[in-house]
Amino acid sequence: MGENLNSDDAPCVVLIEDDPLVRMGQEMLLRDWGYRVVTGASREEVFSVVENTHDIAAILSDFRVEGPETGAEVAIALSAAAGRQIPTAIMSASLGRSSGSVADTYGFTFFAKPVDPERLRAWLDAVIPGRDVSHP
Repeated sequence: MGENLNSDDAPCVVLIEDDPLVRMGQEMLLRDWGYRVVTGASREEVFSVVENTHDIAAILSDFRVEGPETGAEVAIALSAAAGRQIPTAIMSASLGRSSGSVADTYGFTFFAKPVDPERLRAWLDAVIPGRDVSHP
């Protein structure tokens, strides 16, 4: 778990993923795109490293995370702490489960794993205000 040391004015993305290798790869990708990244495998880990929920620009979460809650429930808790709906995407490799319908119920975007990086980047560009959407 941890926070990226990118510029403080870079948009902050919270990444909740219980698989350490997947989390590391996604974190590297997000940092390469210029985001500050806060990571954790559970609600407790994320809330222990998030310094200010008002700084969160977007949440990316696996549906299944460590602990008794789903990633959707952790995202709802982060939004409640921030006092606003934070743009959230739920990711899951379990297409036969309820992850897509749960994401839909809460108005979250759903990505089936493996997530196409260009689709993810397009989603982030669309949901983070003032983000430069031109890419090299």
